[in-house]
Amino acid sequence: MWKKLLVALLVLSAAAEAFLGIAGFIAPGWMLTQFQVAVTPDTLFMAFVVAWMLCLIGVICIVATRDVLAGRRSGWQLSTILGFWWIGIGIGIFVAFGRKENLVL
Repeated sequence: MWKKLLVALLVLSAAAEAFLGIAGFIAPGWMLTQFQVAVTPDTLFMAFVVAWMLCLIGVICIVATRDVLAGRRSGWQLSTILGFWWIGIGIGIFVAFGRKENLVL
C-alpha cells in the first residue's frame, strides 16, 4: 500500500513540477502572477531560473518513481530527499513571507 501511495504522489508531483517548469519557459508572466509576483525584467529572469529548477525536480521525481517501482532502495531515498526539499521550501516561504497556503502544499 505504501509503495502505491508513494508512486501516486511522485507521479502527481512530477506532473505538477513539469507543468510549472514548462509554464516558466512558455508563459513566464502567467507563472509569476500565479505566485503573486510582479512581472519585471528581473523577475522574468528569476522565472527562467526557477523553471529550470522545476524541470530538474520533475526529472528527479521520475527517477525516484522508476526506482521505487523497480524495488531499489534509491527510490525511497530520493523520495525522502524530495520530501525534505518540499517541506523546507514550504516552511521557508511561510516564515519569510507569512503565506500559509505553502504549508499545505
